[in-house]
Amino acid sequence: MKNFSLRLFIYVLLAVTTAYAADVTPWTRNLSAPFTPSQGLAGRHICVWASHGRYFNVNGHPTTPRDSLRIGAWQWQRPNLFCTTEDLLTPSFVYPFLIPMLENAGAVVWTPRERDMQTHMTIVPQPTRQTARHYEWQATVDTLGAYAVYVRYPALPDAVPDATYTIHHGGERTRIAVNQRMGADTWVYLGTYHFNPAIPRDGLIRLSTATNYRGRLAVGSVRLGGGMGHIVRQAPPKKGTTPADAVTSGLPHYLEAARYWTEWAGLPDSLCNTEHGLGDYNDDLRSRSNMLNLLMEQRGVPFELSLGVHTDAGYRTDSIYGSLAIYTSPNSIPRRAAQGDSILYCDGGVPGGELLCRHLYDGIVRDLADLDWQHRGLRDGNYSETRAPHVPAAIIEMLSHQNFLDMRYAHDPIFKFRLARAIYKAILHYSQQDHCPTIQPLPIHSFAAILHKDEAHLSWCATPDTLEPTALPTHYIIYTRVDDGDFDNGQLTDDTHFHQPVTPGHRYTFRIVAANDGGLSFPSEQLTVYKAPNEPTAQNALLVSAFTRLSGPAFISTPDSLGFLLNEDPGVPYGTTLEYCGPQLDFSPLKAGKEGPGALGYSSSEWEGRPLTGNTFDIVPRRAALLVQADSLTSFSSACADALPHISPTCDTPWASIYYLAGQQRRAPHNMADFPVWPHNVRPYIVQSLEAGCPLIVEGTYTSPEHLSPEEREWWESLTEKKDKYHIKNINDAAPIGKPASFNTTPHI
Repeated sequence: MKNFSLRLFIYVLLAVTTAYAADVTPWTRNLSAPFTPSQGLAGRHICVWASHGRYFNVNGHPTTPRDSLRIGAWQWQRPNLFCTTEDLLTPSFVYPFLIPMLENAGAVVWTPRERDMQTHMTIVPQPTRQTARHYEWQATVDTLGAYAVYVRYPALPDAVPDATYTIHHGGERTRIAVNQRMGADTWVYLGTYHFNPAIPRDGLIRLSTATNYRGRLAVGSVRLGGGMGHIVRQAPPKKGTTPADAVTSGLPHYLEAARYWTEWAGLPDSLCNTEHGLGDYNDDLRSRSNMLNLLMEQRGVPFELSLGVHTDAGYRTDSIYGSLAIYTSPNSIPRRAAQGDSILYCDGGVPGGELLCRHLYDGIVRDLADLDWQHRGLRDGNYSETRAPHVPAAIIEMLSHQNFLDMRYAHDPIFKFRLARAIYKAILHYSQQDHCPTIQPLPIHSFAAILHKDEAHLSWCATPDTLEPTALPTHYIIYTRVDDGDFDNGQLTDDTHFHQPVTPGHRYTFRIVAANDGGLSFPSEQLTVYKAPNEPTAQNALLVSAFTRLSGPAFISTPDSLGFLLNEDPGVPYGTTLEYCGPQLDFSPLKAGKEGPGALGYSSSEWEGRPLTGNTFDIVPRRAALLVQADSLTSFSSACADALPHISPTCDTPWASIYYLAGQQRRAPHNMADFPVWPHNVRPYIVQSLEAGCPLIVEGTYTSPEHLSPEEREWWESLTEKKDKYHIKNINDAAPIGKPASFNTTPHI
């Protein structure tokens, strides 16, 4: 009874702490952002993790199928099914979609696994320079690309809550304030930035000595990039045998289990090595909650909730298996476990985890109703991930990785976005139970960037959310990048038009983010404007971004074959993904419900850890860089294909040429949405431009007639048969996405 009363007191205290979480100076704040959401999840601290990861199987564990046991080796915690495994699949929901949505709403999100898939890494353990005004860490970046930036600092009793770091990235500077009164002795994420080794002093991190508080700055180390796994593990030797070599996972930190990242991130050995080196599987389950509790109770981070994002097993032959939300109440904790485990604090008599699960259930059912998505309800169970955290905690089993119909959706980026948005909104409603929250907007559309004299004239349209009337934007942020630098910190406007001065001889690339009090949208496509140095005599071309496709892989569904055809078409991921383990090997529907070799969906491992790049929504700036390199005397504007109906075909003077950049655009039965190469609303503009004598250059993988739909083909051939009148060049020899790239394999520490 004494222990029960003590734990109840702790959770009442946590409830009060959570209620005032928004009033606490957040762990990190972007001081360079032109707009900060005032509602949404501003000031909240949330813990999210993506199920499992690669771990070292010391002695085997009972949840792994016998035919896939690899004792004394690194392995996944779940079997390879339908070209992936749970350990690879859930990060493709959490890191590119869910966490950015929560952060866009103003939350500080911590995760016990590495969030950066960048395989290169550099650590600067101490300042390389110190002055009266600042400390400096000069990180060496040898490879152009995006890198997560982390800092680490020791605990000080008089630490200040406004330690300001300035990150020099791609010729830009971003200021991040860190509350050093919390979160000491671990890696603190400051954002992901583009670094260019050709730019002097890129990778410089400065910590200002200026502060508005009495106290001291905690000075520690800086890290750029996720890097490769560096923790070595070794199987215990058998009697009379030579001990095996200690080995790393051979994969990026991004794909490793939380047990290894938390060890590296400052979790004491007693909390991450609870099995004394003999059970990494159980250590992984415990380390997530142990690190969360340590950060909250000993290092001052006021977490509000914890969510584990998983998939599970189960199959149906003719329907979707669907989602399941899990929590732990006092009723489900065995008496023998009560001494060391939590009982989730209650709100109005309802366990916090159960209340969170109710919001997850309601949100997913509502947002995915048009898909006939199934929800298996709520489960009150004794699970470590929902029992051990000292905050309200839930698990969301998003879908079944064993069910083909579920996996048809699971591989599609559009579904990932929709499900992640439903989860984000559920967390928002849970966090603001007594309020009607404002939902962050959807990305803009009909974006155009037209060169007019010495300015780039930008225009766009807001995208309404039919499910959320509050998701309308009230502001927009215009981000600008010059040549090969990084995007700046943005300019704020309330209008859907913006004029940006440009300097001849430089490429200006833009992207737009919609905003309201509830948060920020995902960014728009990137468009580029270039004014040639010899204006006004230079010709003016138009680059059209017609590549909007996002898709899962091709599949087969017949009475005797069921599964995915990665080698035929791996689909188009959002950005870059590591979700695939390899092509499917077994297609027999009669083997449904099994796991491992001989099961329906069983897949190879040849793609493990290899990044597959899909639509990065920068087809225009990539083509623009090549155009300037080949001919710097031609100016150009750019527009998304859906903006063409809003643009005059001549724009005062005829275009010298139109580059229609279709990329991997095509209609396909495995697309979740329609992605025609030639949408109906684009065709009049193309015809009018051809009639005005403008040459048309079409570039894309699927732009030849045999890849077009019958209706598109008929229209396209009606143009190409007029060879004497229209100037058309169709460049359709671009290689498909094909197989994923290789990756850096050198561990760094």
